[in-house]
Amino acid sequence: MVNLADLRKKKKKEEKKEELAQEKKEVKENVTEDFKEVKQAVKEKIPPPKIEKKIEEEGEKELFLCFSIGKEIYGIQIDYIQEIIPVYPITKVPNSPKEIIGIISIRGQVLPVLDIGLFLGQKVEKITEDTKLIILRVKDEMVSIIVDKVYQNISIPLKSIEQAPSTVKDEKGLIFGVYPFKKRLLILLKAEQI
Repeated sequence: MVNLADLRKKKKKEEKKEELAQEKKEVKENVTEDFKEVKQAVKEKIPPPKIEKKIEEEGEKELFLCFSIGKEIYGIQIDYIQEIIPVYPITKVPNSPKEIIGIISIRGQVLPVLDIGLFLGQKVEKITEDTKLIILRVKDEMVSIIVDKVYQNISIPLKSIEQAPSTVKDEKGLIFGVYPFKKRLLILLKAEQI
């Protein structure tokens, strides 16, 4: 004698198996299509549409190195930075401008050490193990600036950079904008003006 309840259960199991098999097939097809799209984008050296859309939304970005002088945090475009080194012995130069602390010799090259904090109303508190020299290459010339501490690099969308208020005094035209960063304002500097 055939048990109808068992037959129904068996039929339901088979239907469920078929549904799962169909779902797996659809997922596999979707993954394969996505993979083909990404592979094609890599082959053509263009970002896939999803990434492209994100770039369009956020706009062009620049990478900045963050550092502090006194109580303020500043940023400078990473393109200008050659290297970051601990403070070398600095040789004083008689009758040099007040912003030039002295000179250092790195791998046979003599570089001026600038205290740009003078133009920004800040000064390096005291030389500690956190104090660094940032070597910059600007218009085929190399200079070093002394800073209290170097932080991380951050990527900043250019459209998020705000102009500094006109009330900010900046004799040398060093400041080109500000960017809200960790509940503070990151002051962005023009390397070309250093």
